[in-house]
Amino acid sequence: MKFPACLAVAAVVAATGLGAAPPAPPADSATFKAGVELVRLDVQVTDASGRPIRDLRQDEVQVLEGGHRRPVLFFQHVTPPAEPYIEAARQTIGSEVSTNQGAPRGHLYVLVFDQDHITPGREQKVRQVADRFLRTRLQPGDRVAIYGIPGPGPSLNFTGDVALAEHALGSVRGGLDRVGVGGLGSMGIDEAYEIVRGNELVLQRVVAGLSQASGSHDALADVPHQGGDDPSTFRRLVQEEARTLVGQADQRSRAFLATFSDLIGRLRAIEGRKTVFLFSEGFYPDHLSRSLEQVAAAAARSYSVVYAMDLNSRSVDPTRATPRGGDQQTEIQNRISPLSSLALATDGRLVNDAAAWLDRSMNAIASASEDYYLVGFEPSSAARHDRDGYHAVAVKVTRPGARVSTRTGYALPPPATPADRRQAIDMAIAAPFPEQAIPIDYTTYQLRASSADQTLIVLSVAADLPVASDAGRTADVVFVVRRASDGKVVANGTDRIPLPTAAASGSTTGVGTYRVQFEMTPGDYLMRVIIREPGGLVGSADRRFTVRQIGGPGVSAGDLLLGASRSGQLPARIRAYQGDLLVGTVPLYARVAQQLQNASVSFTLTPLGHSSTSTITMSGHAGAVQNATSGPERDAEVEFPLSGTPPGSYLAKAVIHAGGETVGEIERQITVLAGTAPAARTADASGSATPSPGDHEAADVLQGQIAQTFVTDLELRTPQGSPAAQAAALAARQDWSGAEKLLAAAPQMKTGDSASLLALRGLVHLARHDYAGASNALRQAFTVDQKDARLAFLLGWADMGAGDTRRAIGDWRNAALLDPSLVPAHLALADAYLSLANRALAMQALEAGLRSVPQSPELLAKLTAIEEKQ
Repeated sequence: MKFPACLAVAAVVAATGLGAAPPAPPADSATFKAGVELVRLDVQVTDASGRPIRDLRQDEVQVLEGGHRRPVLFFQHVTPPAEPYIEAARQTIGSEVSTNQGAPRGHLYVLVFDQDHITPGREQKVRQVADRFLRTRLQPGDRVAIYGIPGPGPSLNFTGDVALAEHALGSVRGGLDRVGVGGLGSMGIDEAYEIVRGNELVLQRVVAGLSQASGSHDALADVPHQGGDDPSTFRRLVQEEARTLVGQADQRSRAFLATFSDLIGRLRAIEGRKTVFLFSEGFYPDHLSRSLEQVAAAAARSYSVVYAMDLNSRSVDPTRATPRGGDQQTEIQNRISPLSSLALATDGRLVNDAAAWLDRSMNAIASASEDYYLVGFEPSSAARHDRDGYHAVAVKVTRPGARVSTRTGYALPPPATPADRRQAIDMAIAAPFPEQAIPIDYTTYQLRASSADQTLIVLSVAADLPVASDAGRTADVVFVVRRASDGKVVANGTDRIPLPTAAASGSTTGVGTYRVQFEMTPGDYLMRVIIREPGGLVGSADRRFTVRQIGGPGVSAGDLLLGASRSGQLPARIRAYQGDLLVGTVPLYARVAQQLQNASVSFTLTPLGHSSTSTITMSGHAGAVQNATSGPERDAEVEFPLSGTPPGSYLAKAVIHAGGETVGEIERQITVLAGTAPAARTADASGSATPSPGDHEAADVLQGQIAQTFVTDLELRTPQGSPAAQAAALAARQDWSGAEKLLAAAPQMKTGDSASLLALRGLVHLARHDYAGASNALRQAFTVDQKDARLAFLLGWADMGAGDTRRAIGDWRNAALLDPSLVPAHLALADAYLSLANRALAMQALEAGLRSVPQSPELLAKLTAIEEKQ
């Protein structure tokens, strides 16, 4: 099958965004680099009428810590789907391009019952309201967790099973006692706090009440008399009793807050904003400032927003011997004060007297807009040295009239460990819905496989990622494919994506892309792709797709492959500029060559949403029938000049005809952007950026992924802090002049030098086009380390640059023998043979590569091009 230039396989490391043409860069934009520990705040921004502002720019947001601005490195607008859940899922999961932006993710509700601070019997109404909330408000994709603190009580982790959640509610209990009993009699807990605070009037009243109830002599009967019947002794004992009751109440409150902090802290492993309903009658804040701060810190780490539901009754308590009047209101205000503080710190709110309108309050909170911005910044050095502390920040928006709502500070988690990386990926695989911290787009292409009962799937992924740095040059990528019928895993893979080397214009991040191919049997499947960058951010996106049967007794077709003529990739989302030439190819397959002789394809390009533009119709050009290893095939190609085409979305359709009948229709969407494309660097999926001999300088190979990963490995092999290690770090950033200066300070090359140092010297020579020097150093390195295919591959380019084609052929043969899957080595060999006018050996080199990588589009395209010229 012949692949046009636009369809050459690529893992592009491009400084472009996933959206349309990038905006102008903000004046004070910073770059989000790999390895930076990022603090994220979810910030809601509304206008004077309370409506979300949806077009906020990054340069309009300021983060202040200790009065100093922190550079905003991460800025993402999170919007709820505008459509119902099913429609949103169709557009983001079941569409041609799957994405996690705007994907339905549902709500994460956490119901926490402060059982020691709920009056017995009062929990019954709360259970009923919570039960109604579950039955009426929980939507597909929503999850709820239910906890009663302290136990015994419910302890249900996130679930979408309403019946299970309802059952958990049945074990909620109330255990609040507002009166404490001591050796002197009964005393209200609120009175005990007032006495400890020094409220003389309350002390006098309690002393008088206890004296009248029992008589001072009876009350002191079992107490050692200090001063006989002196009233001051009784007064002192009442104060001591009050302190004891306060200590006991504080202990219960601290125990609740410690458990609550631990509980919501564990939710950090689950990505997404959590809505926490805290049901409580409150507690006294006098000695709890540290405990409250720890809860706020845990909520900040886990992106939890606390909505405190005040369950206090404002009616007169008939069990009280005397009317309380203003004392009751004072007690309530004291108790709900810490609830208000928690809600404020986490960007939630306190619902006063919630017991009176609990249904309405919970529904209003659930209906609140989920439109917010994720604002990320690097923590201060003070915060990094005090990871347990809660660090206050303020967020300001410079747009006039904008109102900002966010949490009051942040806290850092413990330092990351290697186990955190695997745990984060495992959690993302198991999560109930996609994670949106890293924007991801991906699609699949379907072609004929090597066996008749399989279909070749090409997965193409693009993600917004931080810029490569010394702290990290790759991101983790994992994909899992499950059969839709039973959830069985049928395909999966783990790999790494090279991080972009520069940020996009107007952005703090760039885009990295990834592509892999595998074979599957026809059927319906669910796929999840997960990406984790070195600093710990995770994104994931889901896809539902059907694998077609390609092959059979008649004519069949692979997918419509589209791209701009300047492009070098199978893109996740197809975009082209008005200055581009849009190229399309449909591969046609059959059992016998004769079936393809009369097969044809017609192409149309139809505007979507702008009816004033006419549909473009063109006939495809059918290439020669080729006899591939899996059977006869023939490509139909078309070219659409986009000059004069209005910007917008279009539907490209290919209609396949054979034997006088329409045998298939294939569609792909494309976005046409205004103007001409900006320059972008690319490197092919195998990593070569393969310059053909005679077409480019041999030094261009240093821009490719093979050279980049080789240099990264050299950095890891050399002693930390040595000139060689520092030089490798500079080389990884393409700073070859800086690397050369450092190596000049290292000992001169001599027998016995390490392969790493020799290789670095050789690459420096290669970067400044000193090909003879590069060949000499790299050959010495290969003499020391004869097992590295990448080293042999780079040595070949040094020899080619020096004009020694036959020596380069030997180097590339070594590379292909050491790693038969190294596609660029086979391609380089073929081009070298062609430069010597030896077409037969060029074809042999490509066929040898295809035996190791049977479905390599690059090798197939190259082989087809040679065959057509015969």
